[in-house]
Amino acid sequence: MWQNRLLKRIEILVNVKNAAVNHLDIVEASGSARENFLLYCHGSPVMNFGVIEEVGKDVTSFKAGDAVFGNSQSGAYAADML
Repeated sequence: MWQNRLLKRIEILVNVKNAAVNHLDIVEASGSARENFLLYCHGSPVMNFGVIEEVGKDVTSFKAGDAVFGNSQSGAYAADML
């Protein structure tokens, strides 16, 4: 999906290697959650761990190949994240 999009100057593209499972995702997967009870994005919010694939031209503190982690507010189970 991201292969057809140029990164903005300060964006970082991360290939997600691991994502923690959020308790709300477990409730949703079990089928015990009420309709509209949870956020629509699976994996929200959780910690992500991955490797930087590409950086925008103004990014100086990180480079491709760096291992990174952080908190994602949505879409934590995606293969790639900005």
